[in-house]
Amino acid sequence: MDRHPSQDNMYGNAYKYQKRARAAFPYLIKLAKAGETITYGDLGEKQNWPKPIHYVSGEPLGSIWTTLYELQEEWKEGGHNVDIPCLTWIVVSKDTERPSYDDIPQSEFEVECEKIFNFPLWTSVYEAIVEKILSQI
Repeated sequence: MDRHPSQDNMYGNAYKYQKRARAAFPYLIKLAKAGETITYGDLGEKQNWPKPIHYVSGEPLGSIWTTLYELQEEWKEGGHNVDIPCLTWIVVSKDTERPSYDDIPQSEFEVECEKIFNFPLWTSVYEAIVEKILSQI
């Protein structure tokens, strides 16, 4: 997984999207473990994000992406060769049933979803991120 180019991780409080990312993160982990996707609209409704959802979903999801990338790099520096799948790919457009990246072929999306749904370390990822969040309180 590559670093998301524009969002800060979800540990800080400088931006509203970081708080939204922290709130959505456990729910996305739950969906990944259950092998389920969710639309941007449904996620926005469950998280009480303001509408229009497509204007506010990118930043929290980007923040989650960045946080996962940073954790992956920390683990690799610590000697753990773990590739954390990009959890945010399970958030999809109602129309295309894929992430809003229009250029993703269906076959690539299916491969990525299988990685997400079968990743055995989601609990460890969740615990590591929550520990870091709590250490900053």
